[in-house]
Amino acid sequence: MRQTEPVQPTMPQQVRGWNERVENGARSIAELVLKEGDTSSNGRVDIHVDQIIPPDLRAERNSYFGSARAVFSFYRSADKSLLCHVTFMTSGGGLDESRCDTKAMGFEAMTVHAINTKDKWVWLSLFE
Repeated sequence: MRQTEPVQPTMPQQVRGWNERVENGARSIAELVLKEGDTSSNGRVDIHVDQIIPPDLRAERNSYFGSARAVFSFYRSADKSLLCHVTFMTSGGGLDESRCDTKAMGFEAMTVHAINTKDKWVWLSLFE
């Protein structure tokens, strides 16, 4: 059965940026809204949104292919060396230390709160 076009989330009115806060016992180091192609930096690490991928409407809803996804690259600010390249659905989780230099990045987990595939933005938080 084909999915219908997903309802697009509304962009949050305000986010913290690169300011730390404890959320549910976890230390969040940033809350950001970035558009496809945007980069944000805290001076140590740059986060770049490579691509916003709409869900495949032929796939099962909430499956990997049936969900919106965002592709991210993380770079060391000083020399622009690649530290991590990941794809996330709307969810949270740890970053795989075998694929990501979490020590150099300064955080180990990420939550994607919302992805808007029409306006091409993602709302995310980074956690120590």
